Amino acid sequence: MRPLQLIQIGALLALTLTACNSKTTYSFPTETISMRARTPAQEDFQPFYNSYNAFVKQNADEHAIENDNFLFPVLSSYQTGLTILASAESKSYQEAARFLRTDAPDEYPLVQCFNPILIDLKKRQNLKFGSSLWMIWPIPLEKPFSFEMAEKLSSDIIRLGNTGVTAHNAMDRWLQKFEPEIKIKNPGLERNESIMSVGVTTLTLNLSLSKTETPDGQKVWIATDDQFAFVAWKADNNLNILSPKQFHLLLQNIISPHPGKESRFVTNHETNLTKSLEALDCNQILTGPNNFRNLSVEIIPEGDRIGIPYLRQHAALTLNFQGENPFEGSEPISYAVLDKKSEMPILIGKHTPK
Repeated sequence: MRPLQLIQIGALLALTLTACNSKTTYSFPTETISMRARTPAQEDFQPFYNSYNAFVKQNADEHAIENDNFLFPVLSSYQTGLTILASAESKSYQEAARFLRTDAPDEYPLVQCFNPILIDLKKRQNLKFGSSLWMIWPIPLEKPFSFEMAEKLSSDIIRLGNTGVTAHNAMDRWLQKFEPEIKIKNPGLERNESIMSVGVTTLTLNLSLSKTETPDGQKVWIATDDQFAFVAWKADNNLNILSPKQFHLLLQNIISPHPGKESRFVTNHETNLTKSLEALDCNQILTGPNNFRNLSVEIIPEGDRIGIPYLRQHAALTLNFQGENPFEGSEPISYAVLDKKSEMPILIGKHTPK
């Protein structure tokens, strides 16, 4: 073979490999499909969301006994859970509903109620969030359902051809839309017939912290801006800070903050949701067989044993604040960020000084 031909073949191979490893091989539905407002169902949505938050906080607290610190994205994990609920039928739906702490007979009222909240939250420039399902599956997904989830829940559903470098690059690119420093960890999947679930919430706040007390005299740090409220308290105090009634009392008793030194608190965390599902005996979701016919008509219990063994949530929080720094003491601190309009928790966390 002539040298010129070898050079031409080599150039073609290089071009092919470059294309295979491209970060732009996969497209994300939410990049081209905008959310459409839905008429909320006549349901009281907040109790469902708060019940879910209480459950995941309990599990996060138990997990933090070993790790001392956590930051959990209530918002994107619920968004992800609701996407899985909408994907599922029969027993798979029942397990997803158990995880979301809901007895709704179908996902419709939850999706209709959550949709306007998500649309409002997406307008916040300092808040970014997203959820995604990645089908490592050689058959086509149901595109109408994928488009519906992008429109209603701003959730991405992407079919991956394999678990190789290109797929990981695509997942990295998806995560880095929300936080440039986050990268997907190798899920270690060997099977190509699987589903991966990834969610993320990132938030930056600039606040002036003040102190107040609960009715029984326990100290609480609190700060608000036009959109969010930040609350911190001693972790050993079993306070129901996140109940709407308690939250209102705290807001009414805020003491005007005194000018203080500027401080910065930065944290991030990755949570494995499989422990929460296992705690509720939702093992079929993890290992299959499942009825995810809305994702693909071929993902049914009579088919292959398809599960979602990889469920990860990423969270990042940056606080720039003035006033007394609750994180400088020697005691563990629990904290939360709530959306003032919906009164729903966005992030919950715990910090233990080293």
